[in-house]
Amino acid sequence: MGTRHIECLARIPLNATLYVPEGTLEKYKATKGWKDFLFIEEGIPNGIADVPAQTVLKQSEGSVLGLADGTPVSVYGVNGIQAGSAVSKGGQAIVAPSLPSGSVAIVKMGEKSVKVTVK
Repeated sequence: MGTRHIECLARIPLNATLYVPEGTLEKYKATKGWKDFLFIEEGIPNGIADVPAQTVLKQSEGSVLGLADGTPVSVYGVNGIQAGSAVSKGGQAIVAPSLPSGSVAIVKMGEKSVKVTVK
């Protein structure tokens, strides 16, 4: 780690939690600058882990039901990239997201968002 990186770390409170990729905890605990953090945890928090997932989107059908006509529907992967979108008509929106079955996604329907599993 270069001097510039250590200077940047000096501006971060050492009581902040440092999240590191899975399997790298010991490496960070042994590396100059990083090892000074009081709290180092493996895993990257994404802010949606504690929200229960609902199955509202089926990959084979791609339908979201029970919507008012004209409701915009967008599907996002957990990385925040939009994977599909549609506008509801006849009480449903048909979305063909570019996500594999079993993926976790966020479906935004108008002003409401839900975490789902793609089946």
